Amino acid sequence: MIISIAVFDVAKFLIEEEVLNGRERRIASEARRSLTKFISTIAIAIFLEALVTVFRVSAAEVTQLLYPTLLLVAATLLIVGLGLYQRLSATVERQVDANDRSAENKP
Repeated sequence: MIISIAVFDVAKFLIEEEVLNGRERRIASEARRSLTKFISTIAIAIFLEALVTVFRVSAAEVTQLLYPTLLLVAATLLIVGLGLYQRLSATVERQVDANDRSAENKP
């Protein structure tokens, strides 16, 4: 059920971004925001699936906690990767903006 809700949310996101806002992304910050929303939705689905699986498996067999643990690690790495992407892309955007401004000021 959690996966189906996540798939529905991702489909809703794609319809909003591609069909309703059917224009090409020309600003990097717009693309970054869209990617952040998309990856956040996927990460939340993975975290919820891992949480449900932890409770289900811990009640039955504690030795089977490897799968939910790996899901939690994967979701954590996804969030860390998203943060790294955000940091690097924001830095590049600032550098490009500064270069554009300095090029406009030159006679």
